Amino acid sequence: MLLKLKRTQKTRLGRLQMGVVYLFDPKNPAHKDVSGTLIQRKFAVKVTKAELEKDAADLDALTRALAAGEVEKTGMPIPILERAAILAQEVEEAAAVGATDKAASDKAAAEKAAADKAAAEKAAADKAAADKAKAGKAGAADQ
Repeated sequence: MLLKLKRTQKTRLGRLQMGVVYLFDPKNPAHKDVSGTLIQRKFAVKVTKAELEKDAADLDALTRALAAGEVEKTGMPIPILERAAILAQEVEEAAAVGATDKAASDKAAAEKAAADKAAAEKAAADKAAADKAKAGKAGAADQ
């Protein structure tokens, strides 16, 4: 059985934190006793896996909205704000890496263009020298 604690409690099983979901085994006598007491005293509520997945999706959407600046940060729980800050930092780092990669590819393309231009100029100079030498030989043969 899954239980989400409404407040932090010290139990026979140890300290159980508020807002954390714990899996209790109903076949284990200690788990059964502690879970029954927590539910009876209204310190915990039963939750289902589907509810947990929905809550996680909602928190993820809220975190992304905070990171994008679409939602006001006032009154938000600290863990959500921390996750939004981490997500925003990851986006910035990815953009910086993308910019670095683009700059490196632009530099490589410029170097290739310069090398191609130098090779073309050298080929043209070699052709001109060969034509001049051929013309010189032809002129010498005529005399």
